[in-house]
Amino acid sequence: MGLSDVAEGLRTALAARECPASVWVGEQYLSDHADYLRVVLVPTSDQYGPRDAVTYSGERLNPRALMTRDTVCDAYLWAGCASPETEADPVDADYRIMDALINCVLACIHGIALGVHTIAGGEYVGGKAIHVRRGLQYKLTLGIACPIVDTKFPTGLTWTPERLGADININGALSAEADTTLVNFEIEEAAE
Repeated sequence: MGLSDVAEGLRTALAARECPASVWVGEQYLSDHADYLRVVLVPTSDQYGPRDAVTYSGERLNPRALMTRDTVCDAYLWAGCASPETEADPVDADYRIMDALINCVLACIHGIALGVHTIAGGEYVGGKAIHVRRGLQYKLTLGIACPIVDTKFPTGLTWTPERLGADININGALSAEADTTLVNFEIEEAAE
């Protein structure tokens, strides 16, 4: 089990609670503006310790556990009312929705990682960061004890041994006074 397994469990548990929040893993999703209810799990650090032969569901492991990887991650939560123009107090509505999302995420984490999770704390991210167009952002720090198991590398995973890159060409001139915070560009497939 790893953080991606926790994310998949969180997606399923949120859906079972009728919460429409999307769940993503990785800091590349922090600036995504696609969903007004979303959770982004960003791994921050790991510690390794003695084996603990329990999974997040409380069952014994087969294959056997060799050690435990305590994964710490920040869970960034975004919440905002879907139609702020219809609310008498849209900021209050944002806080009510964030409270509901925090409650739902913590209840789901408790259910899928019973006995192997810790909550180190949470805080509202102040100000209007560039990646928060509307609504609120909340950072929750949590830890999940993931077993390191004695097994082969899984087949069927897609990976590439080479670094991926991009060539970006800007057509036209930009003046020194131009607003360069927003640049539109098209992605063209490279010729073989």
